[in-house]
Amino acid sequence: MKGLPPSGPRRRVGVVLTLALAACSSEGRPPSVDPSPVSVEPAPAPVEAPEPEVSQETPVQATVEAAPPPAPRLEHDLDRFRRETPRCREDVGHCFSLALHLVMLEAPDGRVPVQTIDWVAAQVRVAQELYAPIDASFQVDSVDALPGEIVEVNTRSERDALGHGRFSPGAAHVFVVARLGDIDIAGEEIRGVHWRDRADRSRRWVILSRIAADRVLSHELGHFFGLPHSDYPESIMNKSPRADPPWSERGFVAAEYTRMRRHRDRMLASGMLINHAAQR
Repeated sequence: MKGLPPSGPRRRVGVVLTLALAACSSEGRPPSVDPSPVSVEPAPAPVEAPEPEVSQETPVQATVEAAPPPAPRLEHDLDRFRRETPRCREDVGHCFSLALHLVMLEAPDGRVPVQTIDWVAAQVRVAQELYAPIDASFQVDSVDALPGEIVEVNTRSERDALGHGRFSPGAAHVFVVARLGDIDIAGEEIRGVHWRDRADRSRRWVILSRIAADRVLSHELGHFFGLPHSDYPESIMNKSPRADPPWSERGFVAAEYTRMRRHRDRMLASGMLINHAAQR
């Protein structure tokens, strides 16, 4: 029949397959194996790979990225204004607290105080010197940061608002701001003021500009202790421009000290000030 392949090769394949099966299995027995022993060489011992060198340096990139260090607590930073400024003198009988309120300015590493610890320390140091004759000394006992929206104080209402929610009797409150505007001359800036709340004149505080020189706090505390501006050439309460005596040599005169002693005692009696020296 045409078209079919020849059948010869297919038969030969079948015969070869049949013979191969017969040789491998006879009555279910396995093929015979030569019983003579065969020497087997042992496998070579594995070669240990050298341990990688371990660097003692801190890796540049750790597997788990470390969390960034926590930001410093603002309260802790501000407390340096208390710890690192002069404490009340031991040789005086009255120790009065200053409650410090600081404007905070924006900086690349966060908000920072408007003035330095050294600046505050200089203000306190001069006050301790000038008020020793009335047996009074001062120390910063509390510090807080003013809200971010308070930077400059230019109006009467803004001066009033500083003490709202912050004033408390028992201490002299001192606010330090970036700019203190003159409410009598538009556009002018002043260095300090002793301010009474217009709604309650028994509530009063000192406001200092950051440009204040080291005797400005003492001048404003003079108002706090009842002094007006004066005409005494040597008095720090005389604000008239003059070269003699130089600023660094101005203080109070005897009449001013007498008046401040009376006001000191009145404020102690009313609770406006507390004498912490009595608690030593």
